Amino acid sequence: KSDNMLWRLHAQRLLIERGHTSDIEEQLKSLTENKNADEIGQNAQAVHALWTLAGIGAMDDRDSDAAVYASMALENPSAAVRCAAIASLPDEADVVTMLSHAGVLSDDNAQVRLAALLKLSSIAVQSNDEVGVALARALVGESTGGDPWLLDAVTSAAAKHDVSFLKAISQQESDVSPAGLDRISIIGEHFARGKPSSAALSQILSALAAGNPTINAKIVSGMASGWQKAHTVELSNDDDEA
Repeated sequence: KSDNMLWRLHAQRLLIERGHTSDIEEQLKSLTENKNADEIGQNAQAVHALWTLAGIGAMDDRDSDAAVYASMALENPSAAVRCAAIASLPDEADVVTMLSHAGVLSDDNAQVRLAALLKLSSIAVQSNDEVGVALARALVGESTGGDPWLLDAVTSAAAKHDVSFLKAISQQESDVSPAGLDRISIIGEHFARGKPSSAALSQILSALAAGNPTINAKIVSGMASGWQKAHTVELSNDDDEA
């Protein structure tokens, strides 16, 4: 709780070196509930508590009490706490849905949006349509705000969740910036280079059949650039028609 960062960092290091104990975890969890921000919007106590919980391994299990407290910290008034909560959560499939529900991809703070996108880019899960829709909105909406780092982060996260993203982005009716269209093509190429299964390709083709022609053209051109000549898939009659 010191107002001196040096002592807070020393305390964090010593607690992590000491290792996990139930009494320490309880005290740290209580600090994550602190919603008092200073004059510049920081809440150092909660930030250090979250990183210390992660350092002692209390966050390793998504169902642990500490992870539950981290998920609650996603609603903390301090953007720094929200960033720490996102980064300290385990790289598990349930976290993807949690972040989508928490609305952090459309957070008012750009650093929070960046943290959320980077977390999504580190978690490999099966196709999650909800996340695909959220990432598509992040690309075409004002979330990136022309920021190159956010645009790269969206691209990275979308590539990790390529099937759900391509399905969702193909249905977007809003205009997409030239930079956004280029990223869509890159993700289409990434998808193709991964030697997709017939099931994954079928999902994309079905979405393209009723999608936005401008966006679909970018997806198809990217897939054509990345497709491996030696890779073949069997398609149904409906896929051939699409």
